[in-house]
Amino acid sequence: MHSPVKTGLISDPLLYPYSSLKEALGKQPFSILDDDIIRLIGNTSKSQKVYQKFIYDGLERDLGEIESLFEKEEAVLGTERFATLAQKKYLRRRFKNNA
Repeated sequence: MHSPVKTGLISDPLLYPYSSLKEALGKQPFSILDDDIIRLIGNTSKSQKVYQKFIYDGLERDLGEIESLFEKEEAVLGTERFATLAQKKYLRRRFKNNA
């Protein structure tokens, strides 16, 4: 998935009509975001400013290497231990669903 800013569709992520960013930053009532996402971002002006900085800082970074990892099904980001545990959990679920 590519950012609409990085692909040149828009100049500011707040201008993209298909984004939940306005909701996440408290600029629009909640309609898309679920409670889990709202808890992660927070709904205070301070937490929303931190999230906005995170989003805008990300626009300035080259995330090509990380983005390419998401195109691979087996890609897991984190420590080697985390990746091993995540892979085992994935395989258990896959086996359980195919049984």
